[in-house]
Amino acid sequence: MSRVSNAINMVKLLNKNGSMKVKELARELEVSERMIKTYKEDLEKCGFYISSKRGPDGGYYLDMPLELSFIGITREEMDTLKMVNELIKSKDYPHAAVFDKFTQKILNFSSGSGEIRFFSKNIVRPSLVKEKELKSWEIINKAINERRKLEIKYKPLENKSDSEKTRIVHPYGVFEYDLAVYFFGYCELRKDLRYFKLSRIQEISILEEKFKVDKTININEKLNSSFGIINDELVKFKVEISYPFSQLVKEKGFSKDYSITDIGEDKIIYEAEMAGYKEIKSWILSMGKYARVIEPIDLKEEIKKDIEYLNKIYN
Repeated sequence: MSRVSNAINMVKLLNKNGSMKVKELARELEVSERMIKTYKEDLEKCGFYISSKRGPDGGYYLDMPLELSFIGITREEMDTLKMVNELIKSKDYPHAAVFDKFTQKILNFSSGSGEIRFFSKNIVRPSLVKEKELKSWEIINKAINERRKLEIKYKPLENKSDSEKTRIVHPYGVFEYDLAVYFFGYCELRKDLRYFKLSRIQEISILEEKFKVDKTININEKLNSSFGIINDELVKFKVEISYPFSQLVKEKGFSKDYSITDIGEDKIIYEAEMAGYKEIKSWILSMGKYARVIEPIDLKEEIKKDIEYLNKIYN
């Protein structure tokens, strides 16, 4: 490394470790002890004053440790950064490695930063999926910033014939849902707002043609009005839920606008009005015998048919 780089790294080492002996610094930076003293002189000319103390615990140390408080970053915010970094790493998001590197750079300039015993269950996502998401994300982000249309070939779970159709999309933004990354925008094929999962994009390219953003679209409002991310007709439903799922639902909620009524014996009535009919139905079925649909009747009848079919294939 260059003389300047080594001097900066010396400051970072002292700031992180408190004090270090000359021979320890020389070993870390892979230079002679004489060069360490030269770096000390160079740094002091730039206003980084390094003192020394004798004894077994002695060595060089910074007179004034570098802190991030000068830009208003607090200890609580530093601890939060560590927790967020653990969450992002554990979920194996496309930019997890980049964010971890950024976090370590920040932490290296915070002396005395305490340890946070915070853990999150690790999710290992297929490397091909991550690579696909990262590649698509870079193209989508460029298109968003330049307000240029995208041409994509997309493979939806339903209507497989649509995968052969080319779509022209005005990209508005990117969001995460259930450990997957999506982008949303106006689809000229469907003439409506649509969500596209990055891992299902088969081909993508940026067009020269530009677009105007529809400022009336509020993505947070749309996502919060759906049970999941399917933005179809609103459905008002009421479900009786028994323990232990009654307790789990109380703890999670599942939506912004809902009501829970305790009816005794560890049972609740869960009422809500949301979009996402198929996701609502799947959620109710996932609770098995612990959930009973009260209304609407159509939803109740559909679930009965699904149960009859399951009973048939398992018998």
